[in-house]
Amino acid sequence: MVRVGEDVGFTGQVIRRLGKAGQHVLEEQLEPLLGHRQAGGQRDDLVFDLGIETAKGPPGGLGDCTTADWRRTCHLEHHANARMTATASDGTRLHYIVEGTGPPLVLVGGKTSDIDGAWWRYIPALAERLKVIALDNRGAGASGKPDTPYTTQLMAEDALAVLRDARETSAHWFGLSMGGMILQQLALYYPDAVRSLILGATHCGGEHPPTGGAGAAPAVEGPLRRFANLYDARFIAEHPDWVEEDARHFGKMPLHAIVRQDQAVKGHNLCDRLGEIRQPVLIVHGRADRMVPVARAEELQRALPSARLQILEGGHQVHSEQFPTVLRLILDFVDEVERSRA
Repeated sequence: MVRVGEDVGFTGQVIRRLGKAGQHVLEEQLEPLLGHRQAGGQRDDLVFDLGIETAKGPPGGLGDCTTADWRRTCHLEHHANARMTATASDGTRLHYIVEGTGPPLVLVGGKTSDIDGAWWRYIPALAERLKVIALDNRGAGASGKPDTPYTTQLMAEDALAVLRDARETSAHWFGLSMGGMILQQLALYYPDAVRSLILGATHCGGEHPPTGGAGAAPAVEGPLRRFANLYDARFIAEHPDWVEEDARHFGKMPLHAIVRQDQAVKGHNLCDRLGEIRQPVLIVHGRADRMVPVARAEELQRALPSARLQILEGGHQVHSEQFPTVLRLILDFVDEVERSRA
């Protein structure tokens, strides 16, 4: 197994530093690396660890580990139904969990994230009032990782398979980054399954020139500098423990799965079809998001007929940086939509 070093590719720029050679794998190098591996130049066990290691134990959240063994996968152990599995149309295994009762809300993470990495703060809080269904996208977590083309439409079909396996016909949906793209496809092709959409730190696709955005990432010192494109630099400086807690929940992914998810994102383009999405939409975006400029959120709001936009202080991880605020926005929005359906 190839272990990772200092630089993180979760930011979308540098994927990782490999081994002791100090080789950086840039985003544009992913597909050549995949081709080299498929040609026999690299074993299938090339794995990228997306988190960081610290001297501290687990921050809690979705399970318990002993301090001596906190690095093992255990954050979901206390869920009696944590290993529920649906099957995609192509036979891919889709891992999901269900927690709580109430109106159903499905959580769909972004590129390279799994259930624990994306939602460890949210599931216990949301499950107090809602039936929370959270899935690992294909390529991530405990779901299957086929080395075949991924598209956001295919991943929307995956999400629908999970919904049906959880014995629901419709739900509210919260998607982050790539997850928000998946939900756009879902609302277009399976509108009856969508009560509402919550789109976090996402866009409608296509090639867009820079629009000013948040500019170059401010300098961040220390081991957390790898997350400077994910979090607002001011947040990292003021709340390093919070960022470390998040990072300890980030998981691992094989190279081919990172490439396949990246291909799905690059192939996504629904900007000309957003007007067909009629369900209520809440858009949440960080003002300092360097990965998806806030102008892309404003574009979504203009194109979606029933959308409202909340711009909050924060970066691409605004759902974490502004956790109490975003949690309240979600619960209030779902309550409002449910009242309108009554």
